[in-house]
Amino acid sequence: MGSLKKMFSPCAVALIGASEKTGSVGRAILENLLSSKDLKVFPVNPNYKTLSGTQCYPTINEVPRANRPRRHSDKGGYRASER
Repeated sequence: MGSLKKMFSPCAVALIGASEKTGSVGRAILENLLSSKDLKVFPVNPNYKTLSGTQCYPTINEVPRANRPRRHSDKGGYRASER
């Protein structure tokens, strides 16, 4: 159950396609993620410097390595994202 808990209760999430456009899916998801007090959120969209007061990154590779969310590996566990 440990690996499932990590998947469903992450400590950080990168949202690719985050947006400020009213009514967009990217904005709705961003607002929901930002409402969680225990979650680090990293919006990713090359068209914005900030979104909802949070620094926005142009690509996932620009998110600081130490803060990058982990990716699920093919072996059923998690590993740090690699560039």
